[in-house]
Amino acid sequence: MCLRQERVGHDSPVEALTENGWLTASTYVGYICSLLVVKLTGPLERVLRAFLAEPSAPRYGYDLMKAAKLPSGTLYPMLARLQDEGLVTFEWEPQPTDLAGRPARKYYRLTGEGARVARLTIAQASLDARRRSSGTTRPATGGTQ
Repeated sequence: MCLRQERVGHDSPVEALTENGWLTASTYVGYICSLLVVKLTGPLERVLRAFLAEPSAPRYGYDLMKAAKLPSGTLYPMLARLQDEGLVTFEWEPQPTDLAGRPARKYYRLTGEGARVARLTIAQASLDARRRSSGTTRPATGGTQ
């Protein structure tokens, strides 16, 4: 699924949601397909929200597990997919000298593109949820008139 973007004068992704269901952004023209192979599921939404709570802060796996309330078998494959898509980067902490025996932590951080895609994807999911609860749906595209 690609999200269409057009040049408009909105300051935030939520303001940029239009009646036809497309996401628009103020400084981009084109298409983004960064989440093409990663469907927005409940667990992925919780992970993205955990990252967006402090977008520039590095987060280690156990911290994300607690924040998203996910088991490691769900979280780590998801982080690997996000990394493969270029939405998340990681770096290892230097080996702590005072905590002998504890392995170094792997810190994850959203990339700039990852933060943008996360915000837009969550905004679209929120819009879709509001439409479902109000009984309105996005018109089908490509049908005959």
